[in-house]
Amino acid sequence: SSGINAEYGDPFSLSSYLFHTHTLMSRNLHEIGAPFFNPSEGTTVFSAVSKGSGYWAGACSAVYDEHTNKFYLYHRARQPRPIRGGDCFISESEDGVHFRTIWHATKDELNTQSMEKACLIKTAEGKWNLYISYVDSDDQRWRIDLMQAPHPSEFKCSERRPVLSGSIAGTEGVKDPAVYVHKGKYYLYYTYAQQLGGDSSSLHSTGDAYNTPFITAPSGLAVSDDGLTFRVLGPALTPNKFRSGEEWDEFCTRICSVLQVGGLFYAFYDGSKDVSGNYEERTGLAVGLNPESFQRVSVSSPLLTSPYSSGSLRYLDALQCKGKTYYYYEFAEEDGSHSLKVVIR
Repeated sequence: SSGINAEYGDPFSLSSYLFHTHTLMSRNLHEIGAPFFNPSEGTTVFSAVSKGSGYWAGACSAVYDEHTNKFYLYHRARQPRPIRGGDCFISESEDGVHFRTIWHATKDELNTQSMEKACLIKTAEGKWNLYISYVDSDDQRWRIDLMQAPHPSEFKCSERRPVLSGSIAGTEGVKDPAVYVHKGKYYLYYTYAQQLGGDSSSLHSTGDAYNTPFITAPSGLAVSDDGLTFRVLGPALTPNKFRSGEEWDEFCTRICSVLQVGGLFYAFYDGSKDVSGNYEERTGLAVGLNPESFQRVSVSSPLLTSPYSSGSLRYLDALQCKGKTYYYYEFAEEDGSHSLKVVIR
């Protein structure tokens, strides 16, 4: 198996037609038929620190800087409990494939049990922003903070500022930021813990409400004019519970990156059927006419999976530059670990 769940062609070349004929929202990619990349052919950028389940390299965010002609890539390294997400890195590269580390932070510097996905961007003013998610030691809920620096090698955890928390968003936690800048506005996508049952204290006893059966994990959206202060708009993509009740993404719909092609916006999202798929999500595709609202295209099954172990392929970040698209993603290996790979198309 290649990890592609259909003979996918370029979904972008057909999407406009599908929109105008009102079929995009009801047809999945198996019916569209068309060349997407084969994730098994990706080049490994970073491997996990060890083999086996629970060892991951991923949760990535990539930027290409035209001023330095370099790629910058954030990723976190994770180990099984009790360590969890213990280290995060920013690395630089001339070709988008071979990277060298220029910044490193540990969970102790954030005073946290675990850190996860962050989003790295360069602002129009030339500043660098790193939006990072981690478990707040005060209430054991995931939150998102911001660090700013003149260069990606100069972020200081001690100078971080709050961006979004569960209390601000009205949820049991927020994590995994993906920031998309469009026409001067900052769109912050995040997954939030929406409580289904149980008392709040039981949700946070392990410092990871997302790994309990008492929540679902939709994507929320907050917007900002300056990338510093955000206003919560509400859900951007919610778990799929409106068909047979046996959907592959009825527990989680985490938007990881947004790609604009023509007049359409494509959101790559991580989905899972239930809490047993937490940590091992697979990638789906949703489409919108604007960056505020999306409808899933991969209705019946994920767009991309790994052919190995859990089948997980998650945290896909699509970066357009130099006339190509660089797809960075976290990929389940045969031994159960996750590596960080890239495919260039």
